[in-house]
Amino acid sequence: MSEEAARREVLDRLEPGGGRVLEVSIGPGVNLPYLIGRPDVSEVHGLDISQGQLRRCCSCPRRQGWTVPL
Repeated sequence: MSEEAARREVLDRLEPGGGRVLEVSIGPGVNLPYLIGRPDVSEVHGLDISQGQLRRCCSCPRRQGWTVPL
């Protein structure tokens, strides 16, 4: 199974019901493309203990024009 297929399989198990998602240990934000724009996700927030990872994560939403509070 490819990494993309595995991420989709795991994230498809979420049931946010149109609500917010908090990704804990968001790291560089590799799950963001699979969460942003889903009809059942209204907002995505990210949390990480590492300031370095949060800095890395900022670049993805900025490039895409997404608002993701970190």
